[in-house]
Amino acid sequence: RPSAAAAAKQTAFQRAARLMRSPRATAFDLEKEPAKLRDLYGRHRFGQSCLLARRLVEAGVSFVEVFHRGWDDHEGAGKRIAARAPWMDAGMSTLLGDLKSRGMLDDVLVVWMGEFGRSPGNGSGHYCRAWTTMLAGGGVPGGQVVGKTSEGGKNPGGEVVERPVSAPDFIATLCALLGIDLHQEFLAPGNRPMPLVEKGAEPVKELLA
Repeated sequence: RPSAAAAAKQTAFQRAARLMRSPRATAFDLEKEPAKLRDLYGRHRFGQSCLLARRLVEAGVSFVEVFHRGWDDHEGAGKRIAARAPWMDAGMSTLLGDLKSRGMLDDVLVVWMGEFGRSPGNGSGHYCRAWTTMLAGGGVPGGQVVGKTSEGGKNPGGEVVERPVSAPDFIATLCALLGIDLHQEFLAPGNRPMPLVEKGAEPVKELLA
């Protein structure tokens, strides 16, 4: 059917086909990387995905998402994160070092986050009141912590007690770092204006150089 949705999907297929035939498709060939560097990233899916992310950015891709499944830690996040930490740290730290050594880190914003936290204590429950996000590169002044949670590993610990950052503030911060106009609007179906960032949101000034 000649609908807008069908045309949009066909356009996406055509773009994918052009990429497959493009010289940029060689970005997916990790065998071109030195074995020592691949070892530093870690010879596991997450580490090699971080390496692929760097290669895709080099090839001109403007947005790359690296994710790992299996974070529904209702049995307790503490023990599981202890097991994940070695390969997570290897992939992330090597990615940042690799970007920096190639002179790319100032132009690439790395965002490390999930969509909510785990409950204080053993981390067996969902917890939306406080969680951590890490930003690096993209002109972000490093070496600082913004905000603070309350003391204590058990409830009611984990409450934000200093410099809370809302979700709209976070999105406004990303836009500011990427040079995107916070006040622009898009037209939704029915010509309804939809703001890119919720009205009243403010970027986190500590993260703007």
